[in-house]
Amino acid sequence: MQLRKLLSLACLALAACATAPKQPTPDEMMAAWQRAATPGAEHRKLDVFVGDWDVAIEFWMDPAAPPSKMQGVMRTEWMLDGHYLDQRYEGEMDGMPFQGRGTWGYDIAGQHYVGTWLDNSSTALMISRGRDLEGGKSFVLQTLGTDPVSGKPVEGFEEIRVESPDRHTMTMYEYRGSERVKSMHMVYTRRK
Repeated sequence: MQLRKLLSLACLALAACATAPKQPTPDEMMAAWQRAATPGAEHRKLDVFVGDWDVAIEFWMDPAAPPSKMQGVMRTEWMLDGHYLDQRYEGEMDGMPFQGRGTWGYDIAGQHYVGTWLDNSSTALMISRGRDLEGGKSFVLQTLGTDPVSGKPVEGFEEIRVESPDRHTMTMYEYRGSERVKSMHMVYTRRK
């Protein structure tokens, strides 16, 4: 009986080894790291966003009410050797200075666009992740932030549309229960 158990365990161990995934060699691991560290075609799709932009913003605290409006300026440039865009926004909201910072890039290993946003109206960080459509003419990113009132996660998405080299828009939506609600619309016009 003991011998039969040992033989069964040995067969199971051999079967597990035979089906285990092959471990990459050091050269294969280095090649994967180099691919993941080298900005590529997906990053080039973001070149259109580099520059100085006038930004007109409409945002809705209550979807049934008219939007509030604000204006500002966004400067976007490459950082970290072309791995990520650095976005710096300056404007006013309700007569008070408003500043925001964002990052946006492409995660080669994860095969998706990633972004972050933070500003001086909150201590929460918004994270976005998504893909491009139409060869980089539009992007759809899922967003995750924190509701400042409830402290609970807020999920949503943003649609970015490149209308021309000098104009693009971003529309943001939040999920409130099972409902999708438009929360913000921004128009970016390149400064001349």
